[in-house]
Amino acid sequence: MKKVHKYFLPLLVMLLLAFALPGSAQASDPMRLVIGETFTLESGETLEEDLVVIGGTATLEKGSKVEGDIVLMGGSLEISGVVEGNIAATGGYIRLHETAVVEGDIAAAGADIDQEEGAQVKGEINTDFNAPFQFSAPDSGVIPRVQFAFSPFWKAASFVVRVFVLSGMAVLIAMFFPTRLQRVSQTLVSQPLISGGLGCMTLLIAPLVALLLAITLILLPASLLGILLLVLLGLVGWLALGLEVGNRLGLALKQEWTPPLAAGLGTFVLTLVVGSLSYIACIGWVFPVLVISLGLGAVLLTRLGSQTYPEPAVQQVNLTSETPPAEGPTSA
Repeated sequence: MKKVHKYFLPLLVMLLLAFALPGSAQASDPMRLVIGETFTLESGETLEEDLVVIGGTATLEKGSKVEGDIVLMGGSLEISGVVEGNIAATGGYIRLHETAVVEGDIAAAGADIDQEEGAQVKGEINTDFNAPFQFSAPDSGVIPRVQFAFSPFWKAASFVVRVFVLSGMAVLIAMFFPTRLQRVSQTLVSQPLISGGLGCMTLLIAPLVALLLAITLILLPASLLGILLLVLLGLVGWLALGLEVGNRLGLALKQEWTPPLAAGLGTFVLTLVVGSLSYIACIGWVFPVLVISLGLGAVLLTRLGSQTYPEPAVQQVNLTSETPPAEGPTSA
C-alpha cells in the first residue's frame, strides 16, 4: 500500500498542475499531456519529460526512450522501448512487448498488465490492493469485535470515480441541453453575488423546511422529494460552472471546443481542484459549499436555464397618431 500512495498522490498533483495551470505548471515541471488522443514515440526518439495519458492511447516503439515517469488513467499504453522512470496506472491497459524495459516500478490500480516474454521490469509490479474495509477475523469461537478501517487508497479511488462520473454527466447534459446549461453558466458569471447569496440562503432554509415537513410524517415523502430536488439543482449548477471553466480553459489554450467537450473537461478540472481543496483541515468544506451555492443560485435565477437573468427589458414603443396639419383657408 505504501507504493500505491507514493504514486497516487503525485498523480493527483500532476493532474492539478496540468489542468489548472497549463502555462506556468508545465514550464516549471514539464510533461507531455495526452487527453483522448493518440501519441506515438517513434524509434530513436527520446522524451525527456513525464508522460500523462488520460483516456488516450500511447505507443512507445522499439528504440524509443522515456526519461521521466508515465501516468495512465483510463487509456492504453503500448511499450516496446525503454522507460527510465516509474509507471502509475488507474484503470486502462498496459502491454509490455518483448523489447520493453521498465527501469522503475509499476503500480496499477484497476489496470490490466500484459507482459510478454522477454519484457523486463527492473522494479516491482504492484497490483495487490486491499479491499475498502478490513475486518479482523476471530481466532476462536467467541463473537469477534469487528474493526472497520477505511482504506486510504479506496478514498482516493472513489474520489477519482466521482470526478469521471461528474465529467460524463456534464458531457451528456451539454449534448442534450446546451442552451439551458449555457444560460445558467452565463448567469453565475454575470451575477455572482446574487447567485451566491440566493444559493447560500437556499442551502440554509431548505433543510429546515424539509425537517419541519418530515416531523408531520404525513408530509415526509414531500420532504424527501424536496431534498432530492435540491441535490439535483445543485448538481446542475456545478456542471454549469464546469462549462464556464472549460470555456475559459479553451481560451487560455487557444482552442475552440464544443460545449460537451468544454463542459466535460471543465467539470473534470473543477471537481478535481475543489475536491482536493476539500481535504484541507477545518476550512476544506468552504470550497465545495461556495461552488454549490453559486451554481444553485444561478439555477434558481434562470429557472433551470429556461430563461435568462436578468430578463431582457421590453422595449416600449410609443405609437403616436400623426394627424396631418390643418389646412388653412384657401384663397379664391
